Amino acid sequence: MELPKSVTQKVFLKLKVRHKESIVSSGILLHFDISVDFYAVNMNNKVIRFKQIESLLSRKIKDVYRDRLEHKLDSLSYRLFDRTLVITLEGIITSPEKLLQENDRLDLAKQVREAIDRIIHPQIQDIIEEVLDVKVVDYLSDTTIDNDITGAIAIFEFKPKDI
Repeated sequence: MELPKSVTQKVFLKLKVRHKESIVSSGILLHFDISVDFYAVNMNNKVIRFKQIESLLSRKIKDVYRDRLEHKLDSLSYRLFDRTLVITLEGIITSPEKLLQENDRLDLAKQVREAIDRIIHPQIQDIIEEVLDVKVVDYLSDTTIDNDITGAIAIFEFKPKDI
């Protein structure tokens, strides 16, 4: 069975770096089953699967909303970049905020949301630092009450290694 050219180029480019001698000199065609997982590496060189990180972040953030506000979030999603974590929290608006919004008190609902965010965001920041083993240097967020969504960006630097 021959692998498609695009796949073999990617595989062999990777293999040439690691096994250049054996591929070039032997002329043997190798077949591979490839499984790809994404990993994040913390400063202690512990490898943690990204799905495990997402699961842990989700559980801990949902716990904060449940324990502190007696509110269940609908969903959380993440995008991890070099020094940035982007988080989307859906189903963020609590019952009192919805009540205020439904009774034409949107300004008051926004004030309540700002107060909640001021209390909850430092806890989310702590969770990110703990789970990813990083130092969050900036945490930006905004909530749209009408859409029931919060978007947050955590910008971090890695903690220096202990010597």
